Amino acid sequence: MSLEELRSKIDILDKQIIELLRQRQQLSLSIGKEKKTLGFNIDDSAREKTVLSHIHELSVSSGLNPNFTHSIYQSIIASSKEAQKTVALQPELQAPTISKTNYHHVEETTITGTVSYPKIAVIGAGKMGMWIARLLLSEKISVVLIDNNARQLSAASSALKTIGTTDFSAATKSDIVVIAVPILAFETCAKELANILVPSQKVIDITSVKEIPVRTMHTYLPQCLTLGAHPLFGPGAQNLAKQNVVLTPTNTGETEFALLVKQWLESHNAIVSIMTPAEHDDVMSIVLGLAHFIAIVSGDTLLHNTEIGKAYLTSGTTFRALTDLVKSVLSEDPLLYSSIQTHLPKLDIVENEFVTNANEWAIIVRNRDTNSFVSRMTKLCQLQNDLSKNIEDTSI
Repeated sequence: MSLEELRSKIDILDKQIIELLRQRQQLSLSIGKEKKTLGFNIDDSAREKTVLSHIHELSVSSGLNPNFTHSIYQSIIASSKEAQKTVALQPELQAPTISKTNYHHVEETTITGTVSYPKIAVIGAGKMGMWIARLLLSEKISVVLIDNNARQLSAASSALKTIGTTDFSAATKSDIVVIAVPILAFETCAKELANILVPSQKVIDITSVKEIPVRTMHTYLPQCLTLGAHPLFGPGAQNLAKQNVVLTPTNTGETEFALLVKQWLESHNAIVSIMTPAEHDDVMSIVLGLAHFIAIVSGDTLLHNTEIGKAYLTSGTTFRALTDLVKSVLSEDPLLYSSIQTHLPKLDIVENEFVTNANEWAIIVRNRDTNSFVSRMTKLCQLQNDLSKNIEDTSI
């Protein structure tokens, strides 16, 4: 191949490199907009280290000098940050006037004025919807609460001193829409939003199961960037500190969004895990499904036993732990727990295994088979010890 031919090939590669850099810069600008929407800092040293570490690994595996690519990517990252800062410095927009005929507000006045992004709509004025709205309001984030139950909405918006409406089209004025409705109402809600939301909007759902809601959002809201999320705590939590939250992105765009949400949650000391919707539901079959099942069946057994009153008066630590579990579950909404039990895809497998084991243990006890009891319990103790050690090693 001649010198001119070789140079021609380099010219073609240079053109491709420039185009890829242009695409990367556009993505960086989009990330800058997301950071502004969520109130994040442009500088993110942890993300920079991750990128440079990834480039180092790619360089080594490709036979390139990692010092060479490191210096190139330092310049690329610096350019991206400058572009993102330009986005962050763009002026705030004038908020639209909100008519009191369409909204309920505690002061019954027309809302006008300049507000900072993001603006968030919370669909669902139940306990968790209110909890999320309260958290966002404490962060000085503009929130509108939407619910088709006018009485519940009025009470919630008055308690939170924020705007409330039964008009779902109000969600179009928000940058992010949080769907906080029961799983049984989720598809209806998604259909309601289908012809209202626009491509620039993001949607987050917080149901306790993930495969069905995520698939539903992809079906009815393909124009939006959607993200499945599951806060593993109830409305009694004081704040996000030390609370577990799972995010379930399914593609590159959702993953980028999830990382921004993760950053915001972790800035509030939440513990965030990222997994697929299927992985989430498999884990929740144990974390929620089995635990709730055991509590409900135990409650059904205990509360129909004529000696339950005496048992409470003479209880020890183990019994109190069991009754505390029963109380915590039975104090919640039966419809919520029903939706969890009936919508986790593999829960029946876990519960069937539990029932089988319960029957086997009952036979051992009924037969007064001490040797089998001791042998089986010893094996379980060893499994528990191994699990505890593995968890401890992982956490180090």
